[in-house]
Amino acid sequence: IAESERQMAALEQHAVAIDIAQAEKSALAGRLSQIESDLVAARNDAITERIAAEVARTELATAKHRLEAMTQLKSDLDRLHSQFEQERQARVAAEQNAAVLAAKLEAEAVARGKVEIALVEAIRRGDLAAELRGQLEAMKVTSKG
Repeated sequence: IAESERQMAALEQHAVAIDIAQAEKSALAGRLSQIESDLVAARNDAITERIAAEVARTELATAKHRLEAMTQLKSDLDRLHSQFEQERQARVAAEQNAAVLAAKLEAEAVARGKVEIALVEAIRRGDLAAELRGQLEAMKVTSKG
């Protein structure tokens, strides 16, 4: 009987040890499942981060390209502003020259008009002088005769 009680006690201890081992196994299985789940999530996060990093690199490259283009556009714009300013100055100078030439042309037209008037008067005086010469000649002829 004592042997049987001792075996029963040993069996009970083994049963308790088995229950404890099964509980530990269940806890470890739960932890393992959680760790596997965390690993899958970490892998997915890593994939997402890799994709985001690639998108960021692409966007950065695009932004750098645009920035380089902006630098070229600024250079072109500065060059065009300079050309515009030179052309504006040339236009102003041409307009000033045109105004001076127009004033000279008008002055020459007025002077020409005065010369024409003087010429007409000189011609008229010349006709008068010729007429007077003719009369004088006629007087000379009549006084001789």
